[in-house]
Amino acid sequence: MITANFALEHNRQVFAVPGRINAPMSQGCNRLIKNGAKLVENVDDIIEEFDFLPGLFETANSDNDDNHSDDKQVLKMIDLSEDEKLIAKCIENEEKSIDLISMETELPIWKLLAILQQLTMKKIIKELPGKQYSLKS
Repeated sequence: MITANFALEHNRQVFAVPGRINAPMSQGCNRLIKNGAKLVENVDDIIEEFDFLPGLFETANSDNDDNHSDDKQVLKMIDLSEDEKLIAKCIENEEKSIDLISMETELPIWKLLAILQQLTMKKIIKELPGKQYSLKS
């Protein structure tokens, strides 16, 4: 509480998960929210505060010899690891489950879960109900 209050006094970001109003152990978090901490109900509440990848998508003209289609969004993958690029390419056209992503990328589940979390925090992908993942548009 001392650190959180100090951060609020110095205009730093503070996040707090609310608790029940009648629970003694929730008084600190609830007081932080009352004093200016950001109320957190899910991970999106935190991610929206850290817009550290502006311009993730850019519009590019696809001028292939065979195909003269309209502009489409192309994912810029400048700052991604090879595994992150592999996963992004895997779910580029459709949402997929963890199992399907693991089969197609041949990445072990333990590694895949960590990378999916990183990509979610970088706002490149989004988790859908049923542990499905898709590119964020």
